[in-house]
Amino acid sequence: MRKRKYGILSLNVFSTGIGWSYSVKDRIGAVGEVSINFRDRTYKKLILTREFILKIIKEYKPSHIIIGEAFYKMKPNVLKTIYGVIGILIDRCLSATSAKPFMINETPLMNYFGTNNKSDLYNFIIDIYGWEDKNMSYETHKNIVNAIAQSVYYFEKIIGGHNKKDREYKDSESLYDKFVCF
Repeated sequence: MRKRKYGILSLNVFSTGIGWSYSVKDRIGAVGEVSINFRDRTYKKLILTREFILKIIKEYKPSHIIIGEAFYKMKPNVLKTIYGVIGILIDRCLSATSAKPFMINETPLMNYFGTNNKSDLYNFIIDIYGWEDKNMSYETHKNIVNAIAQSVYYFEKIIGGHNKKDREYKDSESLYDKFVCF
C-alpha cells in the first residue's frame, strides 16, 4: 500500500502581506512572505494576492491548504482589506485545486501548543524545529512562523499525522535555507 503524501500549504494573512509555509507531512519544504503595500488601493492588493496564490499553487501543488483568520480586534479598514485578501485566497484555492481551505484562528493554535500569546507561540515553534538562529526575530519572522504553527497543528490534530508527544521536528537546515521569493 502506497503512503499518502500530505503537501500542506499554510497561509497567514496580516495587514501588509502573507506569511506562508509549504510542508510535506511535518517537514518544512519552503517558507516565504509576500509584502502587499498597505498604501495601494484595495484592488491592487487583491490582484497581487491572486497572482501570488496561483504561482504558489502551481509550484507546490498542495493537497491541503490552511488559511489563518484575521484577529477581530483590528481597525475596520484593515480588517476589511484582510478579509478581501482571504476571499481571493479561498476563491483561487477552490478553483485551482481540489483542496478545500481549512480556516483557523490563533486561539486553537495557542491552546494546542500551550502558549499564552503570539510571542510564546513563535518561541515554541522555533524551539521544536531547533531554529535558534541569531538572525531571526519575532518582529521579522512572526508571520512565517505562525504559518508553520498552523501547518504543524493541522498535520497533528486534523490529519492525525502523529501524536504531539512523539514530535521530532529538529531540522538541520536553518529557516533561511528554506526561504523562497515569489
